[in-house]
Amino acid sequence: MRPEPVSPPPQESWPMFERISSRYDAVNRILSLGMDRSWRHRLAGKVTGLTSGRVLDVATGTGDILREIARHGAAPFKLYGLDRAESMLRLAREKFSCLSSRHVLFLKADAMHLPFPSDIFDAVTMGFGIRNMPDPSEVLREIVRVLQPGGRVFILEFSLPANKWIRLAALLYLRGVVPVVGGFFSGNIKAYRYLTRSVEHFPCGDDFCQWLRQSGFSDIRTEPILWGMSSIYSAQKPGTIQQDPACPAV
Repeated sequence: MRPEPVSPPPQESWPMFERISSRYDAVNRILSLGMDRSWRHRLAGKVTGLTSGRVLDVATGTGDILREIARHGAAPFKLYGLDRAESMLRLAREKFSCLSSRHVLFLKADAMHLPFPSDIFDAVTMGFGIRNMPDPSEVLREIVRVLQPGGRVFILEFSLPANKWIRLAALLYLRGVVPVVGGFFSGNIKAYRYLTRSVEHFPCGDDFCQWLRQSGFSDIRTEPILWGMSSIYSAQKPGTIQQDPACPAV
C-alpha cells in the first residue's frame, strides 16, 4: 500500500526551512548530541567508495553531505546540491567557500521536477529530506530518472526502532524534548512539532524499502543506525552504467 503524505503541505514545507535556516545546523547538533555529523559522514563514505562521477544531493539544505564527500572523497566527483530554500543554499555556498573548492554547483529547484536530463548521475544522496516532500513517490521516480543505469541512491532518514522499549524512549524524546528544545533555540516551536510528527508517521524499514521497489529500484538495502533511530537506505537503478552523458558544467 502506498503511504499517505504527511502534513504539511497543503503548500509544502520548504518555506519553514527558510525561516529556521540560520539556526538549523546548530539545533541539529544539539538535538542529536552531535551524532548527525557522524551519520552524514557514514552516508558520504558509501558514496566516496564509488569511482569518480557525478553526485546529486537532493534537499541539500546547508550542504553537509556534499561537504563530507568533498572533504573525504579521494575520487574527483562533480557535486550538485539542490534545494528550494535559498537561505539554506546561501549557507551551503559559504561552507564550500572555506574549502579548497571542489567542483560543486548549488541550484534552487524542486525535487519533484529535477532540472536535469535522464541517466546522468552516478549517485544521488538525500539526508533527512524525503519525508518533508509533498509527494515522496514522485521524488523517488525523479531520482530513478536522473540516475544512470547501475547508479545508486543513498537516503539517510529518521526511523523508529523495532524494539518496543527503545521505540518508546524514542517517541518520548521526539514528543517531549525535540519541540521544546528545537523551538527554544530556533524560535519556531511549530516547525519542530511538525518535524516530530513527520518522523512518527513516515514509513520506515521494510515499508520504505517497498516504496523504493515500487519506484523502480532494485538491490535495496537498509542499514539501521543507533538501534534504528535513523536508517541509511541504498538502492540501484537497474542496468549498466553508461559513459559520461551530458550534464550542466561545474
